[in-house]
Amino acid sequence: MIDDAKTNMNGTKVSNDGTDVDPGDKWVTAGERKALEDAIKNVEDTLKKPGVTGSEVKQAFENLDKARKAFDAAKKTGTKKVVPPNDNPKTIPAEVTPNKPATLAAVTKAITTATNDGDIKGSTYAQLKFQSKKQTKKSIKLQWSKVKGAKKYTVYANQCGKKNKYKKVATVKGKTLNVKKVAGKKLKKGTYYKFLLIAENGNKVNAISKTLHVRTAGHKKYANYKSVSVKKAVIKKAKKLKKGKTLKLNAKGVAPKGKKVSVHVKTRYESANKKIATVTKAGKVKGVKKGKTKIYCYTQNGLAKVVTVTVK
Repeated sequence: MIDDAKTNMNGTKVSNDGTDVDPGDKWVTAGERKALEDAIKNVEDTLKKPGVTGSEVKQAFENLDKARKAFDAAKKTGTKKVVPPNDNPKTIPAEVTPNKPATLAAVTKAITTATNDGDIKGSTYAQLKFQSKKQTKKSIKLQWSKVKGAKKYTVYANQCGKKNKYKKVATVKGKTLNVKKVAGKKLKKGTYYKFLLIAENGNKVNAISKTLHVRTAGHKKYANYKSVSVKKAVIKKAKKLKKGKTLKLNAKGVAPKGKKVSVHVKTRYESANKKIATVTKAGKVKGVKKGKTKIYCYTQNGLAKVVTVTVK
């Protein structure tokens, strides 16, 4: 009886309300578990007691039996919300995340059949923070942040232009890649290339990057953005934004001195928590509820200015 009681106890989850326990599992509170644990210990201590009587042993086992029955009666089914994986190859969530992944097959198809240079459905900036800070005449260095659960990262690219389909460049486990060839050809100096990155976990994709547009070095007049600027007065106002009020960020990409940038995509914006504050394509932030979040203002080559928004 003791072994059975221990097996029963150890096979049952402990929770405060069951929201952290899978629907297929049973749970009890810490107090309910302790009652059975104490009854088991009482039997074990009684059996070890010198000069113990038969009636004492019988009483200990009867108490254990009652505790076991009370324990079983107290068991409840877990209520944890399980997000089903997106196994439909034709469907990609509006925002792909580790909790809402897309199938690798669906994402790969969406990228390789894309008919424009825009973003792929499901893409976000904040997760991967995909960007390029350094370029030479013959190479473009890419870097990104690691994504939860991702085992590897695959980069797709081609020369900018609607007719140029994305081609796989490489799959790596790290957070950087120095690209020297795209679609089987060496990179040309002063030329724009488009890039996409996905974070893979088996046959699932945990994140899709925003599209990068990056020029190789060597052009006399044009280069890539070197940073993003937001006026100090705007940053200050963002720290005390009232609920329901709006604020225009007006973030601007900053080009290297003496150079210009061919604009493929205007400065883009993304809120890290839309429940706290939202932001439009034009950079207008709106306070939704009290709290703090980040707004990413990022350029076509992925450089970002992070503005902290505090909603009062």
